[in-house]
Amino acid sequence: DNGENRVTITGPFEIPSATGQGEILTPALFCTHLGVTVPNHTITMATGEVFEDTWGFVMAFVNWDYMVQQSGISQIFNNIEMVYHLERTTAIPGKENVTDAIAMSSYGCITTITDPTKKMEVKRTVNGDLWTLTTGYICEIVPYWKTSADRVVVLSSIIISLLVLSTLVNKRQHRDLLYKMMPRGAVEKLNQGRTVVEKFDVV
Repeated sequence: DNGENRVTITGPFEIPSATGQGEILTPALFCTHLGVTVPNHTITMATGEVFEDTWGFVMAFVNWDYMVQQSGISQIFNNIEMVYHLERTTAIPGKENVTDAIAMSSYGCITTITDPTKKMEVKRTVNGDLWTLTTGYICEIVPYWKTSADRVVVLSSIIISLLVLSTLVNKRQHRDLLYKMMPRGAVEKLNQGRTVVEKFDVV
């Protein structure tokens, strides 16, 4: 369309084994077509139909389950306690839209995540089909630095507590020493800001 190459994705298809014994070769096979635009190039079909400015198309088959297994994407998501879900919604004129679940995590379920802050959706439209990739955390979101920060907070609290305790102990020791050097009554008057002009034989 508009002189641009166009990709068409169909599937997934369940492909039986060539043995004919009911064995399923792959439960999710995709077929992709890439139209190749070549200016001033014409193709004439056996039916007599003529296509201008095109070379034809390139077709490829994708074994989705095998690709997911080889990429290790499920294990990667599992290691960081996340899940993913990929679905495709196809609009059919005059009928209800059809939504197919294309891929999902081998553990957990994205629908169990009710907190919108723990998941994110990315939507893309390809050839009229709406593809939606949803990812999210199945557990509490914890920054990588939280453990170190907790340790720093605990250590700082201990240090501050020891400093405060040391200050209180020193203050008590100074007060006890002052009581030994001066009568208690004189010390109390000084603490109240009063001037003490008295003669004390015990000082």
